[in-house]
Order: sequence, then structure tokens, then C-alpha cells
Amino acid sequence: MIIVLVLVVALAGAGVGALVTMSKKKAAAAAAELEANRNRSTIAPAAPMIGLESALDQAMDRSGRKMRDKIEAEAEIVDGLKSSDDTGPILRRALDRVEHTGEQHPPAG
Repeated sequence: MIIVLVLVVALAGAGVGALVTMSKKKAAAAAAELEANRNRSTIAPAAPMIGLESALDQAMDRSGRKMRDKIEAEAEIVDGLKSSDDTGPILRRALDRVEHTGEQHPPAG
């Protein structure tokens, strides 16, 4: 009789242990799914830039020159400003080359 009682208690303990283990696995899976959903972006991927070339052909500056032509003409200037030896910003080199015509500085003195 005591052996049967011990077996029943042992089986009940094993059943409770199995239930606890399964509930922990379910909780861990739910937490992992919640974390995955939290990290998932709700922002749609950016659409490709369709029609950029035609937009550049339609846009014009104040002088009536197409923006595409203006950008292509200035590409050589930008390429000339690039220097593999200089780690400084390209903007600094561009500003150093700009001629400030019509600008008057007050006399020093």
C-alpha cells in the first residue's frame, strides 16, 4: 500500500513538473514573439525613384536652363574637388574655390 502511494505521489510530481516546464516554454515563446513584433518596422519600404530623370528635364533654373544639364555640367567640378589624400570635407574645398565677386570688405584700420 505504501509503494502504491509513493508511486502515485511520484507520478503526480512528474506531471506537475512536466506542466511547469511546458508553461515556461510557452511563456518564453510568447515573449520571443512579442519582442520580434516590437522590433518589426511598421514603415513601408521606400518606393523606387521613378521619373527622376523626367523631373530633372522638366525643372529649370531662373535662367531657363534644365536642371539635368546644370547637374551634369557641375559633376566635373565636384569630381575635381574630391581628393583621396585629403580627409577634410568637400564643402570646405568647394568654398575655398568660390570667387566672391562684388563683395566688399571694410578697410582694415
